[in-house]
Order: sequence, then C-alpha cells, then structure tokens
Amino acid sequence: MLELSNDQHAETLLIDIGNTRIKYAKSLPNAQLKVATTDNVESVLQNNLTIKKVIMGSVKGNELTQKTVQQCQSLGIQLVNVQTESQRFGIQCAYKDFHNLGVDRWLAVLAARLHTELPVAIIDAGTAMTCDLVVGKKHVGGWIAPGFTMMRDAVTTKTDKVFGNQKRPNQLLLGDTTEDCVNFGCMAMLQGMLTSAQKILESHASDYRIYVCGGDQDLIEYNENEKIQLKRDLVLEGLARYAD
Repeated sequence: MLELSNDQHAETLLIDIGNTRIKYAKSLPNAQLKVATTDNVESVLQNNLTIKKVIMGSVKGNELTQKTVQQCQSLGIQLVNVQTESQRFGIQCAYKDFHNLGVDRWLAVLAARLHTELPVAIIDAGTAMTCDLVVGKKHVGGWIAPGFTMMRDAVTTKTDKVFGNQKRPNQLLLGDTTEDCVNFGCMAMLQGMLTSAQKILESHASDYRIYVCGGDQDLIEYNENEKIQLKRDLVLEGLARYAD
C-alpha cells in the first residue's frame, strides 16, 4: 500500500474509481505520481491519517462512491468529487450535454494537454474502449466501443456455434481454431480504433500524438515512438490538475 509521508505537500490524495480498478496516488508539486491500486478505499484513508484533501474521479455512482464521500466527511477530509465540465483549464468539451461525458474521459483529455499542444488522441482500452480527440483548445469528440472481454463475451454468447477461451493474445495473428479466431478478431478490432484515430489526426496535421492507456493497452500493437506513446495514468494526472 502507498504510504504518505508527513511532508506538508503529501496531504492531498488522488483517487480514480474506474469500472474494474481503483487507482490512487499522492499529489506532490513537480513530482511524478507514484500510483498504487486497491480494492478498499476505506483502508487507504485509515492508513494515511495525514490526508487533508481527497480529489476523486469516479465513473460509478454506486455505494462505493457514496461510502468514500461519507468517510471523508467523518474524518474531516475535504473532498473534491470532480465532474465533467463544459470547459476547464481553457479546454472546451465537445458534448453539448457535457454531463454525459464520462469523467474518466474528461480527466484524460485534461491530462493530455499537459504533455502536448499538438492534435492528440487518447485511447483508453478498458472494460469499454474509448477514444477522444483534442485539437487546439477543443475536445472535438470521440468513440466508445466494447473492450476486449466485452467483445469476446458478446460474440460467444450471442452465437450458437462460435465459442472461445480465456486466453489473451500477445500478438495479432490469424487464427486457425475458433477460439483463436475470436481472440485475434477482438484484438484486431481494438487495433482498428488506433488506426482510425491516426487517420483523423493526419487530416488535421502531419505531427500529432496518440496516447494509449487502460488495462488492456497491451492488446493494441504499436511501436512506441514520438507520435504514439503509452501514458498509463492520465486520469490521475488529470485529477492532479485540480490540486494545483
């Protein structure tokens, strides 16, 4: 478990409550985030009594989120429960009904602008796979699609003669069994989102960035280079902007 020091700057905790994982980190000026995961936010707060402020982004409006709110109140911890906004830090949201944009996507957009001012796509391969594009100071829109496991479950449960297994491919090949065809096919679909984002970015500028994150990022094949980079903790980086 990540333990916070008694340093005065170590009193703010960032919490990212995702669909399948909870990630957290302390916020320190000009320092790289030291990220940990947990399945028990309550224990994190109880074991780090120097915390005075929590900045949280949650895609779940469930009991866990409410329990975190109540615990912060009982411990006298200031809580900032970040929500998607129409505009923040000079960046405009593409959604007219901005509340409908998942806060995880919004935070990743805000974080991307810490790394580049070029046209950028943020691809998050998780339970669902999302892509959001930012050009200039505007989030111009994106895509939502099933993630790898969701796709595999859909094709095997909604068809009579297609079946699968629980293997995770480590490279994109052609399958010669039904199980492999399902796994490689789902992997190819993930790959297609990156390729499609790349084409749109190229229509805006010759130079651009694509940031890849999410628990299934290893299922997307690419050569990490200046244009395509792995950024594991964009949501937490976006939360950190609210601590400044």
